[in-house]
Order: sequence, then C-alpha cells, then structure tokens
Amino acid sequence: MKQNSILVYIYNLNYLVNNPKLPDIVLEHCNKYKVDDKKNISLSNYYYLDLALKKLNSSLENISYLNGKPFINDYYISLSHSKKYFGFAISNNNIGIDIEDIITKLDLSKRILSEAELKEFNDSLDKSLYLTTKWTLKEAYGKMIGTGLTSYIFKNSISSYYTKVLDDGIISIVSDDLSNIEIIVNT
Repeated sequence: MKQNSILVYIYNLNYLVNNPKLPDIVLEHCNKYKVDDKKNISLSNYYYLDLALKKLNSSLENISYLNGKPFINDYYISLSHSKKYFGFAISNNNIGIDIEDIITKLDLSKRILSEAELKEFNDSLDKSLYLTTKWTLKEAYGKMIGTGLTSYIFKNSISSYYTKVLDDGIISIVSDDLSNIEIIVNT
C-alpha cells in the first residue's frame, strides 16, 4: 500500500458470509452484538477485511484493539455497517468510516447539528440527505479520534472528509490525508 493511501470496501447484504473462519479475538469482539443479524454483518465485514489484508501481506491474526478500535501492524482500520450495507477502510493514516441508510427522522437535526449546520439544514433542498451526510461525518470523525459520538463532535463541523452517496445510503470517510482514496463498491 502506498503512503497516504486509503482503501475502502463497501458491500450490500447479498455478500453476507455464514460462519466465517476468523481469529478468536475477532469472534469475541463480534460477540458484543446480541442481535444475530448485526453479529453476522460484523463477522462478514471482518471476513472481507481479512481478504483485503491478505492482498497487503497481512491478516487479522495480527489484530489488536485500542478502546474498541482495530489496528493491524502499520494499518489503521475502521469498520461500519447499516441496515443495507457494510464495509471498512484500511489506511496507513488514522481513519474513520461510517455508512448509514438515509435518515428520515429529521427532528434528529436539533441534537446533532451545530448552529451553522442547522441553518444550512433548514435552507437545504434535501434535508434527509444533508442530515445523513452530517451524521456519517460526525460518526466517522468520532471513530477516527477514538471517542465515538460525543457532544463535542455534534457541535463542531468537520473539514477533512470524503462522502459518497449510495443508492439509498451515505458513506463518509474522515482522515488527516484524503489525497489517495480508492473505493470498491460491491452491490
């Protein structure tokens, strides 16, 4: 992988894998999901992550977690899923990714948008798209810095990001360097 590269893989639910063979540490991590559907999506996400890592001469055998955030050798990893998609990002820079289905509950805007964003939201033609984009950016940023979603993140804007609109969802990637990004969408 070239320096400052980001590889992003996105899958729809047709790519789910039943009972993939994964290291025990990954299986333990995925067991945090009590709902079988979410657990299967997480296991499938790690399965495809392992395939991508093997192309980079690495594997999940070397995974460790810091505050729930995966790290493998010299690679930063971020994973995400929604009801319709799952995927991950691999980079040699710190990274965060989030995938969400389009949000239809617009009252969420008051809780997650800064004052400036709330004004933009009120002026936007597609409020659902605007709100979903901001949500994914904030969640991806929280993953990148390792805090998750906090009030600090909700009240601030994020400047270094990449967003892609899927058929009925949004993917956002946040990193210190977005100069070399490759996205592979499997739908």
